[in-house]
Amino acid sequence: MAKQSGQKYKSMLVAQILLKYSDENHPLTVEDIQEHLQNYKIDAEHHSIVRDINDLEELLNTEEEQT
Repeated sequence: MAKQSGQKYKSMLVAQILLKYSDENHPLTVEDIQEHLQNYKIDAEHHSIVRDINDLEELLNTEEEQT
C-alpha cells in the first residue's frame, strides 16, 4: 500500500482510538479500528494495525519494567 497523507500519524491515532473507545469490557476489533481510521481518511491493512498494537504493548511493558 502506498503511503497516504496522514499515515505517519497512524500509530498515534491507533493508540488514541484504543484509549477513547475501548476498555476491559469493550474491546475493539481491528476492523473497528480501521473504521475509526477512515474518519481521518487513513486506510490501514490488518497486519499494519496489529503491528501498531504490538508496538504499543511492547512500549507499555518496557515502561512497567522500568518502574
